Amino acid sequence: MALSEFKLRLSGARRWTLLTPPPYQAGTSCWIRGLYMRVHHKLWRQVFQRDKGFCQYCGADLLRSFSMYWSATVDHVLAVSAGGQDTLENLKLSCTGCNGLLSRSAALSTFEDRKALVRKRIAEEHNGFVEWRKHLGRAPAF
Repeated sequence: MALSEFKLRLSGARRWTLLTPPPYQAGTSCWIRGLYMRVHHKLWRQVFQRDKGFCQYCGADLLRSFSMYWSATVDHVLAVSAGGQDTLENLKLSCTGCNGLLSRSAALSTFEDRKALVRKRIAEEHNGFVEWRKHLGRAPAF
């Protein structure tokens, strides 16, 4: 049963709360603080430790702030929709920006191709980033 098929209700705090959790599938998913995670939290931690807390695509230090750590994700190199599995070999630690970009790139099935796409997009967007910093009066980025 898909997550979208589960019954949701609007709580008094104007948040959706899940009434019925999906069935647990050993080693593939889990519930943490009421949130469904595609990758089991133990496997997520193994990926985080193996990659030493750095996004494997852009190199961001995901322990630089609590916000970065809290939003850290894992990326399936070979997408689940293309038959990719929740295995340590198929998962890379990723920041939300890189994972968001790569979520629309299922056709790229190797780590090298995915990393090349991220580097290309960073190069294309860097000038815009610098201009926004100037426009909003922020110090130059290092």
